[in-house]
Amino acid sequence: MLKKFLVSISFLSPFNKDAITAYPATTLCAYTVAASFDELSSYLSPNLNPNELATLYEHVDDVDLVVGVLAERPTRGSLVGDVTGCIIGSQFQKTRNADRFWFENYFAPSAFTEEHLSAIRKTTLAGILCSTTGLITIQPNVFMVSDHYE
Repeated sequence: MLKKFLVSISFLSPFNKDAITAYPATTLCAYTVAASFDELSSYLSPNLNPNELATLYEHVDDVDLVVGVLAERPTRGSLVGDVTGCIIGSQFQKTRNADRFWFENYFAPSAFTEEHLSAIRKTTLAGILCSTTGLITIQPNVFMVSDHYE
């Protein structure tokens, strides 16, 4: 219920002049910024009409971030669009770099040597599962469900 409420507030944010717009995120991720609602159509999901956004916003730069990422066309092979992927990737990178327990961060004297890091990077979850569970074969990407039709 709370999630639906927060999304509802985001959709009402064209009337909130303090709302975060999609424009800064688009420029932060170094993507081409649409100058008009017509140009925006190539970035939107195919079932969305940019004229619908034009009725809510005065200018394409005014589109709210939440509305923009929900309307964004997913990148091929992904569930999210380019801007959403950039935001998630940037946040992951910042979180990882700030984590003092992340194995690649160097905080002496507990830091791994280059030899240790090399060995850790060669380790895969598939390899761990094979060596600890008695599996003989497993697909390399253990998070992918096998598909016999591809």
